[in-house]
Amino acid sequence: MQVLKQFSLPIKGMKIGHHDYAFHIDKEFFSSFDKAPYSDGDIKAQLNLEKKADHLVFLLDISGTLATECDRCMDVINFPTTSSFEILIKYDIDEREEEEVIYINPESSEFNCADLVYEAILLGLPMIKTCDSVEEKECNPDVLDHFQSEQTTKEVDKNPFSEALKNLKLN
Repeated sequence: MQVLKQFSLPIKGMKIGHHDYAFHIDKEFFSSFDKAPYSDGDIKAQLNLEKKADHLVFLLDISGTLATECDRCMDVINFPTTSSFEILIKYDIDEREEEEVIYINPESSEFNCADLVYEAILLGLPMIKTCDSVEEKECNPDVLDHFQSEQTTKEVDKNPFSEALKNLKLN
């Protein structure tokens, strides 16, 4: 948990205005989260915090690469990711999270933004991650050949019932 200490922002006593923070996300960051779907990356997170009298506005920009498997060939790739999020933090005695608003206790002396950074990384990724998105990387040809041979085998082993249904005339 020592890794996540750097994400604690001292909001009590902070002057009204803009404050910039930069974080480097790597293997240690991901290991701090239980059941994280990713274990390594090289990501920069830029956080612009605007403190106002009654709330905080976080502008979070994420860019870098995340080590993941190609969904097509299963090779490990450094998948590029970029995303931007705006999060509004308001003060309320009843701490809770709503869609894009987080409510924290007005007496809170600090706010740890590690969870916000983690969620921004995950939400910034597409559903399908393939080698096509990585420069100078092509899918593993051995795996693709295996899939091609599986496809050919399936065409040879056609189901006799589906063949009979194709010849059925409905009129």
